[in-house]
Amino acid sequence: MPPRSLRSLLALLACGLAVPLALDAAPRTPISPLLVGNNVWYHSPNAKVWELTREAGVRLLRIGGAGYDHHLPKDDTLVAWVRQIRGIGAEPLLQVSQYGGPEKAAALVALFNQRRAAGEPIRYWSIGNEPWLQNGRPDFATLAPAVADYFKKISAAMKAVDPTIKIFGPDECDLFEEFHEKLFGPELDLGARVPGKPYHYIDGLAWHRYPQTETEPGLAEIEEFRVRSRYARQIVDRVNQRHARTGDQALVWALTEFNAKGGPQVHTWGNGQMFGAIYGIAMEHGAFTAATWSMYEHGGSRTGTDFSFVDGKQLTPRPTYWHMQLVSRYFSGDYIPARSPADSLVVYGADDGKRIAVMLLNLSDREVAFALGFGGRPSVERDAVPVVLDSRPGPTRAGRIGPRSTQVLLFESGTVSRIDYTEQDFLAGRGPSSPSPVD
Repeated sequence: MPPRSLRSLLALLACGLAVPLALDAAPRTPISPLLVGNNVWYHSPNAKVWELTREAGVRLLRIGGAGYDHHLPKDDTLVAWVRQIRGIGAEPLLQVSQYGGPEKAAALVALFNQRRAAGEPIRYWSIGNEPWLQNGRPDFATLAPAVADYFKKISAAMKAVDPTIKIFGPDECDLFEEFHEKLFGPELDLGARVPGKPYHYIDGLAWHRYPQTETEPGLAEIEEFRVRSRYARQIVDRVNQRHARTGDQALVWALTEFNAKGGPQVHTWGNGQMFGAIYGIAMEHGAFTAATWSMYEHGGSRTGTDFSFVDGKQLTPRPTYWHMQLVSRYFSGDYIPARSPADSLVVYGADDGKRIAVMLLNLSDREVAFALGFGGRPSVERDAVPVVLDSRPGPTRAGRIGPRSTQVLLFESGTVSRIDYTEQDFLAGRGPSSPSPVD
């Protein structure tokens, strides 16, 4: 069952009421350098897939999934993948089985972090994958204690080998209020310290989400992620407060699998814009990573379990790919909140101290005239949608964005550049434009 806040939201949507993209007042939030992530699946990616993943700017690659809980790839395959991941400038996150027991998990940590089988130790790990689904959708009151039991035993064994690793989980298929409240509440207390040790059982709350819709993703799907991300932030904040976890010891949260439902839905313009919006939401609520599922599978055929970010045998980048690249390439430093009265105009920004980047996603079928107001001040441009950015002060900037289009504006050293990517570009097989000066 979704969180109560989500159930209320869905009820509003069912009644046809618009849901505003509200701006919550909050301190400036640093953007994780590992925010843009992806997943490696069984079919070993070829050299071109690895190179495209590098060019997309992927910063974290998870080796995980339900299949790995039962049939983990052989050690030499894992070593090769970890080396390849590092070779493209990304960090690995390696899953151990929820069924394999503490000894096998500890042996895998020893292989990589003591024997250095792939060079540098692996810092990020996870335990298990979607236990509710794998165990036949049991009652959460039964599931939560069972997950806490295996998670604590496996985590303690892994950290006995290397106390510096960071462990994520339980990688459930959604954020379930009853389940996660029990798991991270005072009774089961998965966020507590391992008894007698200076480290904790879990370092990152990881979860998944695939909007279950046959239509192209849009505002409702984006709002699902917004509500869930806010809820994930609330969970980790409560745990951190209860156990005085701060700095490197603070519990974080991560979206370790997401995409549209699969098949035809992943190869749509709307899915690409959903990715762009999700990364803004993840920045807003301080996500450690948002890792899409996956690099390449099912031949990129747009059927079955094709969740690739490249299409077909030609490995043509999809809109999801290009939106990931735009975020990775231009959005770093601190997240800039934004608000707009237009539901279908999604806007957010980033400030790295030298450059301000603004992402505009027009989900509507109409061109939109907008005016950016910097420093938290609304613009007064006539006949333009006012967009307020809680950024450094600056003059109002007016512009236009076409229907079903994505635009990135770059403000740096007194100059403004623009990048455009439209549905028509997607249909013609083109990627985004190069940055071009704006008068």
